[in-house]
Amino acid sequence: MRTIKLCHIFNPIFVKYLTVNAVNFMSNDVFISYSSIDEKIAKRICTQLKEAGIRFWLSSASIKAGEKFPQQIIRALNNSKIFLLIFSFHSNRSKYVLREIERAVHKNIPIIPFKIEENFNLSEEMEFFLMVTQWFEAYEPPPVDEHIDELITVIKSILDIKKVPEDTDPQFPAGNDDPGKRETIKVYLEEISP
Repeated sequence: MRTIKLCHIFNPIFVKYLTVNAVNFMSNDVFISYSSIDEKIAKRICTQLKEAGIRFWLSSASIKAGEKFPQQIIRALNNSKIFLLIFSFHSNRSKYVLREIERAVHKNIPIIPFKIEENFNLSEEMEFFLMVTQWFEAYEPPPVDEHIDELITVIKSILDIKKVPEDTDPQFPAGNDDPGKRETIKVYLEEISP
């Protein structure tokens, strides 16, 4: 395990560099919105996301005891690239799911509705937010696991589009790189081997 020792000199560029990278360390690929009644299928999807190396945020697994629920949801949304809605009769009626969708729309996060039940009408509120989005009809044959495999493929393709080259520093986007400042920042880090 590698640890980083910070020098006692805190130059503003260095502090900004740490802040930007701390946010990146907490980022998720996928925010999963669902009704607690549908948690079983949410966890099945999480298992396959994990196997595919895709980072996800699921409230039941990610919010720790004593943490403020709304604050954690907003932080997770702010650091997610895709919003996955496990859509069912129950999530269609959930005010909490509706709030999460509204925030995702406001933050311009791509939404993937994964519909797991057939016989219910879209609520007017959900229709407002989801009317222009392509759906996964996961209740139809083949079995749901094959739909999940297809879902993982779609998520990977969206993430590939959103990928930033690994050698690009978020503080110095490509084309605006300032190697002098980058070197100044790196001077303040000292790597310690175990």
